[in-house]
Amino acid sequence: MCQLDELRKCLNVDALQTALKSLPETLDDTYARILCNIDKNHSEYALKILQWLAYSARPLQMEEVAEVIAVNTKGKPRFDPKNRLWEPRLILMICSSLVTTVVSTIDDGYGKTREIEEVRLAHFSVKEYLVSDRIRTGPASRYNIAKCAHDHIAQTCLTYLLYFRGPSLLTLDNIDEFPLVRYAAKYWTQHARMAGNDTDQTDRLSIELF
Repeated sequence: MCQLDELRKCLNVDALQTALKSLPETLDDTYARILCNIDKNHSEYALKILQWLAYSARPLQMEEVAEVIAVNTKGKPRFDPKNRLWEPRLILMICSSLVTTVVSTIDDGYGKTREIEEVRLAHFSVKEYLVSDRIRTGPASRYNIAKCAHDHIAQTCLTYLLYFRGPSLLTLDNIDEFPLVRYAAKYWTQHARMAGNDTDQTDRLSIELF
């Protein structure tokens, strides 16, 4: 599928023939090429998105993943709604053919169901490559997420929750304006536990929250 996406970009026969000659020989090579071709200005965004999709505690909705982009665990402000993506679907452009969407039906808690759009890694082999030893020694090594993903997710959740400590209080009237808040409140402790030891920043943020 990833290689087909590359071929679809060809505009004429010459371009198609050139692309066919240069196609990667293995799946690892295909994923490495896609990662290396991600716009440098978007690489940090891509890294966040891939970490979340690979290690989230449950499937994530498009708006939840997009919200992660606006969180800066070490910056000031740590979270600013103005830094959200213009359009949540831009995450599909940022991560190219490594991610896809599916429509799922969920219970809204009131006896009714509704459809939501979830974002997922395009194939289980994408995560397998992202957490493998093979990526560490290849050209896409900066996207190796095996060691730090849970810690980064925990920090993002805590940072997001700390936004509501000051004047921006969370209420029943505005909770739907913050798509990530339910996930962050429910799962930050799980990610913190999975992160293990040597998580000083996560520890500081959790102390600050309490």
